[in-house]
Amino acid sequence: MIGALIQGELVADPVARTTSNGKTFTTATVRVAAGAEALFVGVAAFGETAAGRLAQLKKGSAIAAAGTLEQTVGTPMAG
Repeated sequence: MIGALIQGELVADPVARTTSNGKTFTTATVRVAAGAEALFVGVAAFGETAAGRLAQLKKGSAIAAAGTLEQTVGTPMAG
């Protein structure tokens, strides 16, 4: 894993979730410009303050996030 700073816009409203042991967190997907292309980066916010603030944002909101990046490769969707 590597340290990362990303900025972009939310592609959908964030989703508040709860773990099996009752802890809350919030997830979202950020569209990050990469030249003529774009990367879609999934983010998760843990802790009451961070998760609550992310949950208040809406689709299209500008966002910057810093944290640990774990790269996975998804399958492109047919368009």
